[in-house]
This record gives sequence, C-alpha cells and structure tokens, in this order.
Amino acid sequence: MSSLKINFKLKRNPSFYLSLFMFPSVTFTILAYISFYIDKMVPSARVTMCITNILNAISLLTSTNKYIPNVPYSTWLVDFLTWNLIFTIVPMIQYAILNSSMLTYNSYN
Repeated sequence: MSSLKINFKLKRNPSFYLSLFMFPSVTFTILAYISFYIDKMVPSARVTMCITNILNAISLLTSTNKYIPNVPYSTWLVDFLTWNLIFTIVPMIQYAILNSSMLTYNSYN
C-alpha cells in the first residue's frame, strides 16, 4: 500500500498589521496622553486633542473588518485595538473629572 504525505508550513508576515494598525494606534494613544501636558485652563485644546484621538482609534477598530476574516471569536488584533481605544478614552475622562473638580473648587472660593 502506498501513501503520500504532504506537510504545509504556513507563516504570516506580521509587518502588515504592525504598519497598518498597531503603530498608528500606539501613536494615537501616546498623543492622547500628551494632552496631560496642556494647560488645564485651555479646555478646547485638551478636548480637541482627546476627541480626535478617540475618533482615530474608533476608525482603526472598525476598519479591521476589511482586512481580517469574520470569525465567531475575538482576535488578538481586535482585542489590542479595543484596549487601545479604552486607554485613549482615559485622558478624556481624566479631564472631565479635573474640570468638574475645578468648577466645584472655584464655586466654593
């Protein structure tokens, strides 16, 4: 009895995902945290910087559907971008707390 055995070795090149999704998402998260260095008395600059980065993170997260196949489970790229979105939202929440605290403090003084 004869048989034929074939082995396939498939390897992915991660540079596509690194350059298209991961590098920009990390860059936008870093830019969101740079808003901590903007003066707290200039709310328009801080809010604009945070909102722009949040919208960029949402755009990256939704555009992954075009490049990865639909699967019933979560992939590492979607998980990474979801956590990246959460970390991008944190500076906005921090500024909301700061602004509320400043208004309360100023109303008592």
